[in-house]
Amino acid sequence: MSTSLPPGHTVDERSPMSVTLKHDFGNDGSMRSIIVQGSPFVSYEYTNARPTIASAQILRRFKVNGVQAECGSKPLTASVFEFSLLQFDETWRLGRFFKF
Repeated sequence: MSTSLPPGHTVDERSPMSVTLKHDFGNDGSMRSIIVQGSPFVSYEYTNARPTIASAQILRRFKVNGVQAECGSKPLTASVFEFSLLQFDETWRLGRFFKF
């Protein structure tokens, strides 16, 4: 089976159970996606890039570093973002995790 990736996307590393994709955004930095077979989690590592969170769904709750916050278009800096969508019984946590 052959698969092609969009321009700017490359396979950075691979093993029998995982793949690491690199997404190059040119002058806007890059992002690496670590995908492991069977894992419900996906990890992203940003280099000189600013991630944006957007959804067509209605937010039920939005917290920044554990404190209730308002959604808006102004940039926020935090270690942990947490949000729940009105249509689903799920809570998403996006955080900064460090390698040791």
